[in-house]
Amino acid sequence: MTWRHAFATLAASQGASNLELATAMGHRILEMLQRHTRLDVSSYVACKDNREVVDITELNTRITKIVARQDELRTAIDEIVADIEGTK
Repeated sequence: MTWRHAFATLAASQGASNLELATAMGHRILEMLQRHTRLDVSSYVACKDNREVVDITELNTRITKIVARQDELRTAIDEIVADIEGTK
């Protein structure tokens, strides 16, 4: 197997479409692409999208609350340290 074959096969296994592969490899027809890849039937069938749906607004709200809580805790820790050191 050449580096060219290895690249094409790996890219296909990682989800690259036939069009993306053909473009990256400079092929104009699918038959040329097939020479450089070891594709099985699953590469021609659309895979189920298993990505998690994320509500970005909700996520940003949660992050804002976490950051605010961190600030509160840092302030409390600073006060405790100042009290222990007698600099309060």
